[in-house]
Amino acid sequence: MRALADGCEGSLSGVEVDWTPDKMSLFVEGAARAAKRLGVTALPPLTGIGVAALAEPDLLVEIEATAILD
Repeated sequence: MRALADGCEGSLSGVEVDWTPDKMSLFVEGAARAAKRLGVTALPPLTGIGVAALAEPDLLVEIEATAILD
């Protein structure tokens, strides 16, 4: 995620539990807090998919990041 935030080419996708469009503001706020904590610039996901559940009951969001470093 840091490599993508630092300007590398790549992609982001996210899977969110019980996703509805009205939750977007909460998602953006959470992403901004995480970016601040990591010291990076927040990038919006390019793809977001809502699901009923993830593999672990406590997980609400799964992020897949691919960075091209060379």
